[in-house]
Amino acid sequence: MDITMNKCKHCLTNINSDILLLSETWTISRDTFELNGFDHHHLDLSLRRPRGVSIYIKHHLKLLVESVEMSSNQDLGIHVLVANFKTEVCVAVLYAKPGSSDDDIIDAIDESLDSKNRDNKTILAGDFNIDMGTESG
Repeated sequence: MDITMNKCKHCLTNINSDILLLSETWTISRDTFELNGFDHHHLDLSLRRPRGVSIYIKHHLKLLVESVEMSSNQDLGIHVLVANFKTEVCVAVLYAKPGSSDDDIIDAIDESLDSKNRDNKTILAGDFNIDMGTESG
């Protein structure tokens, strides 16, 4: 596990990005996955499972962060960060476990991007576990 995390940290620190969105992190509360130069927003799980999402934002941008909301639903994890980059932007990352219904995914997104964020520009990323090759999703 440590070797994988160290490789991942090395790759992520060499990326020239201000915001990183990670999905299906498999992390639990005792894991530390700090990246130099970034603030980390994540929800700790008690058991290691193929779930979890994280948002990293560079330290120099933390004053622009107006709010961070984290869903406690472990089957459909979603974090929404609202930052003010001359205009308010919602940055959201979602993880939906395999077999999640389209309605559950849409409800989680709607609930997280509620009315107070609806007028903002939105960046949504994640692992939706949707089979695009089938009619049902």
